[in-house]
Amino acid sequence: MERYILPTNEGPVPNGPTEFRRLDPKQHIPELEDISRESFVHLGDWYSAMREDGCGVAYRIGVKEDVIDSDGDPATAMIMFFTPIAQRDKWIDDAKSSHLEGMARRVLEAAVIQASAIYGNVMGVLRHPPEYMLGDLKRENPEVRIIRR
Repeated sequence: MERYILPTNEGPVPNGPTEFRRLDPKQHIPELEDISRESFVHLGDWYSAMREDGCGVAYRIGVKEDVIDSDGDPATAMIMFFTPIAQRDKWIDDAKSSHLEGMARRVLEAAVIQASAIYGNVMGVLRHPPEYMLGDLKRENPEVRIIRR
């Protein structure tokens, strides 16, 4: 696990310094195993962003409360479900897919930092969506092709 200390922000409600931890993706957190629709206190809509080259991402945020973090404290988990997408005639290679995933990870980290300032102990998790979510995405966006890794 990597630990960072973020300095006190200079906004209208200064808080901090804030500890930011980047967990090992292989770390086991039991409360994050159940990602059924009913397990979330909030499961947002799908959003997508398409680049000019016809490649992009689709994502949605799910929120779970009372998840136990790596220090044994209760936390709120913000789970970003992310998948590369492309227009029907386009393809995403592994390098481009990794680049898009890195961008999603940075967006999630920024969101977690902002949410932590308001809600306290928040953890962010980037995951590929389960099958039922991919079905939702296909119904809502039939014009795009989901790229599976």
